[in-house]
Amino acid sequence: MMTKPKGNYAVHQGDEYQASVDTWTNKIILMSQDPADLENGFTAYKPGMNLYVKSVDVTDIEDAYEVSWHAEYKGMECHVAWIRDEVVQLETTYENSKRASELGFWLAEPGVLALEVPQDQLDTLFIRTMKIWGFPQ
Repeated sequence: MMTKPKGNYAVHQGDEYQASVDTWTNKIILMSQDPADLENGFTAYKPGMNLYVKSVDVTDIEDAYEVSWHAEYKGMECHVAWIRDEVVQLETTYENSKRASELGFWLAEPGVLALEVPQDQLDTLFIRTMKIWGFPQ
């Protein structure tokens, strides 16, 4: 199983948080499940939920990146959409349609081909990170 959830992350004051952008304000929304972050300016998202948020300017974060899961299956690199009960859904685009068709991929949505396979049939499973929000690679 992959240890780091997919999504966007930001480093703020040396700590890593899951993060998103508020498109109305262009602020970075930091998310934490640690109640101790209430001491660091976070507020409870909703009463009873174990989620705390803090809105900061992009200039207040040290780094930002997107984490995505990928796999190689029978020599073809694919995006991993999800992993459940040791089954992996792989996705690729029409660029790989000939090879994907040979491997049994099906049309999941326009432009996306998918295949569900047991995790133990993958050649490799790995995490890829990509800088976001203007941070240099």
